[in-house]
Amino acid sequence: MALAKPSDEDFLLSEFSVKRLNDVFEYLFLAGLPVPPRPLHHQLVLQREIVITEKMDMHLVWTSGRIFLKPIPRYLLSTTFWNSHLKCEDSCDCGKKTNKTSEAQCAVKSCRSIALGFLRTYVALLSYESDFTIARDKGLLPTQGEQPTWAEWRKFVKEVMAPTMYSGIHRRFHYGELRLGRLNAIYLLVKFGYYLNTWPNYASFLGDQLGWLAATTIYIAVVLTAMQVGLATDQLQGSGAFMAASYGFTVFAIMGPLIAGFLILVALAVLVTINWKFQRVKSAERFRLIERTGGGAKRSAAGVQQEASAAEQEAGTTEQDEPPGHAAGAAALPRAQPSLSKPPNVCSIIIVDMSTSPHVSHARLPATPQPPSRKRARPNLIGRPLSVDRLLETLDKESLRSVLASLCSRNADVKDQVVHLSPRPSIQNTLQVLRQYYDKLMAAFPLDPNPRSDYCYDRVRPQWRALLDALADFTPHFLPPNESQSSVSLEYLDGVTEIIHDLPEWGTPQYNVAKQNAYEEISGAWTVVIKEAGKRGGGIQLQYNGWEEKLRVHNERSGGLMKDAYEELMAALGWLHAGASASTAQQQPHRQDIRQQLFSGTFGMDQHHQQQPMMRTGMW
Repeated sequence: MALAKPSDEDFLLSEFSVKRLNDVFEYLFLAGLPVPPRPLHHQLVLQREIVITEKMDMHLVWTSGRIFLKPIPRYLLSTTFWNSHLKCEDSCDCGKKTNKTSEAQCAVKSCRSIALGFLRTYVALLSYESDFTIARDKGLLPTQGEQPTWAEWRKFVKEVMAPTMYSGIHRRFHYGELRLGRLNAIYLLVKFGYYLNTWPNYASFLGDQLGWLAATTIYIAVVLTAMQVGLATDQLQGSGAFMAASYGFTVFAIMGPLIAGFLILVALAVLVTINWKFQRVKSAERFRLIERTGGGAKRSAAGVQQEASAAEQEAGTTEQDEPPGHAAGAAALPRAQPSLSKPPNVCSIIIVDMSTSPHVSHARLPATPQPPSRKRARPNLIGRPLSVDRLLETLDKESLRSVLASLCSRNADVKDQVVHLSPRPSIQNTLQVLRQYYDKLMAAFPLDPNPRSDYCYDRVRPQWRALLDALADFTPHFLPPNESQSSVSLEYLDGVTEIIHDLPEWGTPQYNVAKQNAYEEISGAWTVVIKEAGKRGGGIQLQYNGWEEKLRVHNERSGGLMKDAYEELMAALGWLHAGASASTAQQQPHRQDIRQQLFSGTFGMDQHHQQQPMMRTGMW
């Protein structure tokens, strides 16, 4: 392990290696098209997640829901780097004919062609300013130091683009996006391996293989059922060909899944064996490399312990003359490395190279006692959990809601206490929650030109059901007798009815039944509240706030599904209207009696027995 630099030739060869694609280049037409890659915003339209990779041969490889992209290294945007490290020397034999059909190509020119092709893929990926913003947010552009702007990127593209742009780039970049599944198939047939192993463990391998076996078994079962039905018919009972086919397929149905399952187990055993051997070989190579690079600086465990003992003794001799805390601080400081006659350890090289500060001298610093006022005695600090008050301060709304839901589900007494101690929900908060359910419903709609299609309904069905369930749960809370104020109930029903109006309509009539049922239920709720308000003050409060006009508009927008509620409101307001109908005029004496009873305070009494009223009306 060592720190690599862009100036190292081995690093450049590893950084710009596309050997795996070179090995199967003649089959790449099966994995992709020789066209530039599509821009980044189009990749998001295709619902592909941008996954960062540092391997050049994985750049522009895509699979379902993902596309792998290599970020642009900062040194590739430096002209100095191109002139000093990606330019062939004068004495280079690059380009000379080795035979009639091929030319020699040095490593520098190969890296240069790959780097040019890599940058020109980004010319296509960042075609718009929105693509440039996406690349910067996803970390595809250099993030340290001064970041490039869109104007600077346009200038850079002009320098990279050339009329003969494909003459100097590597042939891999003649192709754009490559499909991972087809690359795996090519490698399985040509190299007897996989381009990228998509199975993280053996269980996933078995799951994928048994999936297609289960599908095949289901198809076999369907065919056998059809053959059994055919054998029961008179036309096919006497057919020798059908009888022979049924016999052969029955034997295949018995033996086929068994043979396929056995082959899957054999493939699993082969895979386990290959992985075991590969692990043994790589482990042996790794340990040999460790011994070869670190053998010159190896020290025995006894030597390390002796050095540690000597350091402790030295710290003990100086501890008496130093103030408290100084010895611990000096032990934490790095000491100067002694000169070694043997080659240093690789890890030591890394640590020394990464250090940006000079070595600390062995000279002991003079004792500088701290003022007593700046020090205070502290108890021994040990780990302990937070108190409930501090823990609640860190919880957000969703976390607190989850904790309360868990407590209520485990203890019924806690549920009653929460209901008793919680403040009564207001209309504004309740309607805001319902609007959030509605916003989630609308945000779940896919990019489909027909929002009324069955496909859209299937995609938003969970959010659709969640909104309807929330309406059904919240509405009874604002109805009498749980809600005593009719004005509160009417205001809530007005807001909820607006939400029901905004619910989408579907092309399939049966999907609209839920919305129609919602209209009928909310109409019944309006009717209950209007009847209760009519008993109080003769329905005088229904005259205010324009409830007649609001309910009339609701009835029209619902297509007449709220007709019962509107008629109930008109019946309650009939005696208060100046322009009453003829039928209302006939009942005028009865209405006058009601008004007289209201003013005298005898409304609701039994006129024959003069019993006390069962309830108060209005302010009387």
